[in-house]
Amino acid sequence: MSFIQNGVIVQNLKSPTSYMAKYLGANAYKHFPLCNVEDIECRRITREVFSKELEDGFYQSLEFISNKNLLMRYVELCKKHNIPIRVLFVESEYPFEQWTEEKPVCRFIGYEYCEIPFDSQIITDFSWHTPLHCFGDKINEFGIFNNISDAQEFKNKYDKEFEEGNIGDGEMDTYICKLFEVDLNQLSY
Repeated sequence: MSFIQNGVIVQNLKSPTSYMAKYLGANAYKHFPLCNVEDIECRRITREVFSKELEDGFYQSLEFISNKNLLMRYVELCKKHNIPIRVLFVESEYPFEQWTEEKPVCRFIGYEYCEIPFDSQIITDFSWHTPLHCFGDKINEFGIFNNISDAQEFKNKYDKEFEEGNIGDGEMDTYICKLFEVDLNQLSY
């Protein structure tokens, strides 16, 4: 499996999703907390992190902040508005967004099988669908997998259950993601 460095997601620690006990993966908190702040700077940066212009009049929706300058500006605005955040660096096979700069200082927290664009379908299915509960003893303290083989095994089982119509709400693009928590104390221009 070849991972692409996609970029970061910024999560609002005041807005947990509570999909599953012990879960601290990609969907553990609401993403991009500045989108709810009534401020001109916040509205501008929110537009910048959600889409980019490809050519005259065409835009691409974005899931990640994929450059350090934009990340630093976003983090500074969160500090200015007293929003506690967590920043996750994501690597996956998702081909549409790529971080091209030096990776920030961060620590590996695990692997997760999830949707991009991000959605809670897989984690909510994991929490209620009994045939998936056998993977509960394979998750780490973040509620995700320590190694790629466990994540791949979960993916195989989930995909089989999905194909049989036992779970899921329709087609989705899914990826195994390698997640890292960015050390905000080490983040600088």
